[in-house]
Amino acid sequence: MKAAFDLEGLVRDLEAFRDGVAFRLTNEPPVPPDVAEPLWKAHGTVVSVLESLRGQYDPPESGWTIYAPEGW
Repeated sequence: MKAAFDLEGLVRDLEAFRDGVAFRLTNEPPVPPDVAEPLWKAHGTVVSVLESLRGQYDPPESGWTIYAPEGW
């Protein structure tokens, strides 16, 4: 049996992370480079994951449950 997960909630949380980190990294005063570099990498990873989720599941606007594929 596949376990259900809240894809809508996950996407919402990932979008909040993406938007919050992007705001902080482009805001004044600037984030020090030693902090900014790993945050930009994390931001890029989250953007890639969001694109992958959208491509894989083509999520509707709201009110849905997704089941994880075998092996996840």
